[in-house]
Amino acid sequence: MKGVCELIALYILAALLFLVAVVLLLPVSVYLEYNNDFLFNVKFAGIKVSKPKKAEKQTTQKTASTKTKEKKENQFKTSFEILKEKRGFSGAVKEIFVFLKGCLEHIGFLLKTLKFRKVEFNLTVATEDAAKTALEYGALCTAIYPTLSFFNSIGNVKYKKINVKSDFESKKPSFDFSLIIKLQVIFLFITAFK
Repeated sequence: MKGVCELIALYILAALLFLVAVVLLLPVSVYLEYNNDFLFNVKFAGIKVSKPKKAEKQTTQKTASTKTKEKKENQFKTSFEILKEKRGFSGAVKEIFVFLKGCLEHIGFLLKTLKFRKVEFNLTVATEDAAKTALEYGALCTAIYPTLSFFNSIGNVKYKKINVKSDFESKKPSFDFSLIIKLQVIFLFITAFK
């Protein structure tokens, strides 16, 4: 009887180890998008884990919970707006890319295991003065393209569209991006231990 119990315990342990191995090897995909609002979706093994944020309908009567939701702003948007106020639009984008390049240098192992798909990046530089627009466009290109090249050299990246342009007729700059990141759960644990 003791041998049968040990055998059952061994089978249960083997089944649990197999289940953990399967979970660690399952794919996770994250969809990120910024277009005046930051959105993301997470899928684990093809199943949606999070739902995208949807715009709420405006009503004439506002409840207390609606007012608190309006007070909470998107963290990325708030940070970008603060940087934009301090350094201007091109300075804010340049700071983001300098920060991004610094982060990429420190997480090289994880980047080699990640798959970046459908990377789309649109940036339009525009100011009130054409000469200033041209200077900011040049400064941004010197920050963006080396970072993207470095990102491409150490990661598994497939670009869909990279569009950096200057608009001499408009006075308002614009910035948006979207990408899908795919990885296996096990590489997150390996990177955490490193």
